[in-house]
Amino acid sequence: MTIILLNKLHSALDVLEYPAACVSRVLEEYQNVLLHYKGMNEVTAADHYGSDSTVSRWVKLSGTVKGIGLNVWVPKMYPTHPPLCYVIPSNGTMFCRGHPNLDLGGRVKIKWMGEFTLNYVIGDMLNCFESNPPLQPKWKAPSTDSGVRLTKGRAVTLGESYLLRNETHRKLVTLCQQRISNINKTASKISEHKSTLREAQSAHETVSREILVLEPEVEALTAQLASLRSWVAVHKPKTHFTVADLPPSSPRSLQRIETLALISAVEDDLCLLDKRNLPADDFVKQAVSLGRELFLAKALLRKLP
Repeated sequence: MTIILLNKLHSALDVLEYPAACVSRVLEEYQNVLLHYKGMNEVTAADHYGSDSTVSRWVKLSGTVKGIGLNVWVPKMYPTHPPLCYVIPSNGTMFCRGHPNLDLGGRVKIKWMGEFTLNYVIGDMLNCFESNPPLQPKWKAPSTDSGVRLTKGRAVTLGESYLLRNETHRKLVTLCQQRISNINKTASKISEHKSTLREAQSAHETVSREILVLEPEVEALTAQLASLRSWVAVHKPKTHFTVADLPPSSPRSLQRIETLALISAVEDDLCLLDKRNLPADDFVKQAVSLGRELFLAKALLRKLP
């Protein structure tokens, strides 16, 4: 096993192009490490991320010694630069907060001065950790094997706890359903308002188009109304017929009298028509009808002797 690990380490050092002096020293020191700490039995070439965001491809020696997981990174400038050591917590442990020899990331903060070896570095770390362990168990919830736990200062059985959880879950489900119902109602109202708005916009567009179509007709009717009013003002009778104007009584004279009376009545209607303030359409229709009737009556009057 030792030979296999040494061969693996030698291959990794060659691939990463470590200096020849560094390769021979690391191989010799790692052999001593395996003699004293058989748990350091993993050799890998990996990327080391420095505190200044630099990435270096180094050899990493890993393993577990006295229940503590360790990673020892060997830099290419070894032994000019000391190795970088990290404590690796297991699944059930965590770093001790405020440990004097560890930072928050688990890096060992021990400074080695003078001559040192990998074996010495690992032994020095373990000596420091004997008096001040770097790891502590993770917090666990109190055991409920007894079937009873404390809630708000009183003992609650597991059955009661189960019922309380179910009741809380039921209330949450009910609350969620109510909120979903309110959201659906609001969405429905919004949809109705959108539909009404679309209908109003469509009606507005229809009315706008109809106004554009009717504007020429309104202008034409207004011009026709002005023309008829001027015609009525010109043809307004200045005097009325008297008895002296009537011819002697005869069938033709009676017809002439009736025609004159019709003309006078039509002219009076035309005079009164302008004072009624009728809508434009009604005014035009009545004015045209009375004008036609007046024209026919005057034509008949001319034919009579």
